[in-house]
Amino acid sequence: MKERIFIILIVCFFWSCTCSVVHDEPTESAQQAKILKNDSAAAPQYIQVDAAASVNNTSWKPVTGVVNVSVNPDGKKNYAIMLTGDGITVALTYNGKEKNGNYKIGEGFSASVLNAKSVVYNCNDGYIRFSEFDTTNKVLSGKFAISCMENKASGNGFDIQEASFNQLKW
Repeated sequence: MKERIFIILIVCFFWSCTCSVVHDEPTESAQQAKILKNDSAAAPQYIQVDAAASVNNTSWKPVTGVVNVSVNPDGKKNYAIMLTGDGITVALTYNGKEKNGNYKIGEGFSASVLNAKSVVYNCNDGYIRFSEFDTTNKVLSGKFAISCMENKASGNGFDIQEASFNQLKW
């Protein structure tokens, strides 16, 4: 239960960081703001994410991907991999051994999907396979497949297959 709450909190945190704020009316400071010069060299550039998947039998390519690492009081690390695009965020959380290998949900691996309406779909089946778990250079690469349901009554869910991420850095 604590792990699901942790996952939901992480998903909500990253979702709030990726959502833009919309104001109905301009604020006074915005109305008085001077026009700034457009300096394209100073504008942040988005890095293309090397990741892809099949979501409910439709090709999906995330726009952003990030890895965040946190450390528990006992020294154990939690790796949160967030892939976002086309109205969904896939959150993969891992807290097992820091090495290449295949791990099923419940074996230090958990996952969830957040849709555009902020509905969380918990995953009860799936795996993650790390092909590169480099803690020195701080790089993760791997493949995963997950099946997630909103709740049993709704029958709504996400079936994510043939998913991969390459060279995600933290």
